[in-house]
Amino acid sequence: MERIDYILTNRPEIGVIGSIGGSLQMFVETASPLLQFFGLCLGVAIGVYTLLIKRREYQDKTHNTNEAGSKPDI
Repeated sequence: MERIDYILTNRPEIGVIGSIGGSLQMFVETASPLLQFFGLCLGVAIGVYTLLIKRREYQDKTHNTNEAGSKPDI
């Protein structure tokens, strides 16, 4: 117990950071589901955007192939 007193006396920022961290625990538990939801939405948006890019690439490829007079490879 004396060692803890000695450490906290010489480095009070450790005690302050511990107190702040303990008080923020409730906020972290509340924010976690919201952050997961926003992460999920971001992932879905990136997937849809990637799908649209690939669709446009495919359409450009088939359009260029049709201009050359051959059928597209499917």
